[in-house]
Amino acid sequence: MTCDEAREAFSDLYDETLSGPPLVTITQHLASCTACRAEWAAFQKAMRAVSGLGGAEPSPGFAARVRQGIEAPTRWQRAVHWLFFPLRVKVPIQALALVLVAFAGLLIYQRSPELRRAAEPQPAAQPPVTREAPAPAAPPGLKTPDISGAGSEPSQRTEGTRPLAETSKAERAELPAAPADAIGSPPQAGLEAEKDRATSALRDEAKELGKTTAPSESPKTAKPSRDARPRAPESGTAGRSLQQSAPAPAQPPTRAKEGSVSSIPTKSADELYAAARTDMDSQRYDLAIEGLRAFITQNPRDARIADAHLRLGDAYVAQRRDTEAISEYEALVREFPDSPLIPTALYREAQARLALGDRAGCRMLRDVADRYAQTPEAALARETLSTRCR
Repeated sequence: MTCDEAREAFSDLYDETLSGPPLVTITQHLASCTACRAEWAAFQKAMRAVSGLGGAEPSPGFAARVRQGIEAPTRWQRAVHWLFFPLRVKVPIQALALVLVAFAGLLIYQRSPELRRAAEPQPAAQPPVTREAPAPAAPPGLKTPDISGAGSEPSQRTEGTRPLAETSKAERAELPAAPADAIGSPPQAGLEAEKDRATSALRDEAKELGKTTAPSESPKTAKPSRDARPRAPESGTAGRSLQQSAPAPAQPPTRAKEGSVSSIPTKSADELYAAARTDMDSQRYDLAIEGLRAFITQNPRDARIADAHLRLGDAYVAQRRDTEAISEYEALVREFPDSPLIPTALYREAQARLALGDRAGCRMLRDVADRYAQTPEAALARETLSTRCR
């Protein structure tokens, strides 16, 4: 047993609740440990001092006061209780107060004319009525132009011009009227100015009416008279304006425009080669053959020409065009004798010849097996010889 365990058991030892092996163990520890023995003596002394103090009793009513403080209602609970309880008294009082408030509001509404006017619906405002001002009288001595139409004009044309005259009158009516003080006694200069304005207004109306009643002719359909001779300055100006406004004649297409189709830029070598390989992988052999042909034709010095011949032959084989495939394999062997693709080309050429029934393919297989014994094509050639060239 350790010292800490022994000190934790002091309370049980003092109360004499220990028995058996625990009691023997702590007794042996106290006999052998001086520090624990001194601690046990101090513990016994403290317990005897506490027991000599006696018991303390609470003051009378302490528990009741604590319970009352715990159970006391809060301020909001007290306010609600004051407003509504007891119900038989508070509810009638509140109903009476509500009736009095409503009656007071009604009295205030009846005694206040401002509130009544605000509550009454106002009638809708009527649109303002505009009155036409009388046309200014022509000054004496001035001959007003006849705007009712010339003697040869039909009456229908004059009737068609009435809306324009009425419009001009309406526009004049909308103008702000001059104040009465200014109209009362105008001087002689103001009267003359008023006459001039009235005269110019009548002339403008006569011109507008003459324009509207005159028959309209399209400039495109009107034919000039043969007898009429145009004036020199006007004819020159009109000729220049017609020359400027007339559209220029269409020019025939040039050879450069005709040959623009042939000047479309071709694809680069990388684009052609990549597109052909993609078509081969997708088994679009017709497109692959076109692309490889274009690549070989446009880039005869490219380093990938040998591979292009090999792939072109494979495309022909896939379409069972063995004769054309043999031509491509032979072109690879003939043009690139040092290429590492020679064993593959020879083996595939032999396969194509055997497919055509040509026994020369067996000879080519033996050549591949002997000359290129370390290549994978040599093993394939020996296997084909054992099965097809017995």
